[in-house]
Parts: sequence; C-alpha cells; structure tokens
Amino acid sequence: HGDLYVFLRNAQTHNIRLTMRLILKMACDIARGIHYLHQKKSIIQRDIKSKNVLIDENLNAKIADFGMSRTKMADETGMTTCGTPAWTAPEIVRNEDYDEKVDV
Repeated sequence: HGDLYVFLRNAQTHNIRLTMRLILKMACDIARGIHYLHQKKSIIQRDIKSKNVLIDENLNAKIADFGMSRTKMADETGMTTCGTPAWTAPEIVRNEDYDEKVDV
C-alpha cells in the first residue's frame, strides 16, 4: 500500500474503510515501533511523519527511512539539527539538547 501519507489519501480508491479500529491499530503499530527503537535498539528516528510509515498488505504500519536516525549513547546531548521542517520537534528547531522524546 505504500506509505501512510498516500494510503490515507487513497484508501477509498482501494475500497478500504478507515474505521476507528483500523486507525487505532495503525497508531498502536507506530507506537510499538517507536518503543522498540528506543528501548531495544537505542535508536532515535528523528523524522517520524506519515511519509516515513509504510503500510503493508495486511494494513500493518511499519516505521521506515532511517536516513536521519542515530544511535543514542548514554547521557548524550547536543545532537545535530535535522528533520522535516513541519514535522520537527520544537527542541530540535530551537537547537536545544534533546533525546528520544522528539520521536513522540
């Protein structure tokens, strides 16, 4: 189905009903993916947006595009500015220290 951005705009074309149950399922898929990245892999994705979430044939949402991601080191601060402007966390825009919370 491609990315979430395209999926949401073309759902009716593919005869897929965007029910509250499906929306909640996809939101939970994304939240679980972010949790996995942060807790199991110490990865900060830093560019979470609808174009970086892929939807598979079973309508599972998967986080993608790790071009701006980085591994979080213990007690690390002062990481670089990055992200897509309209989707970037305020801490990054203000050039402040940040952590994995910028993905939420």
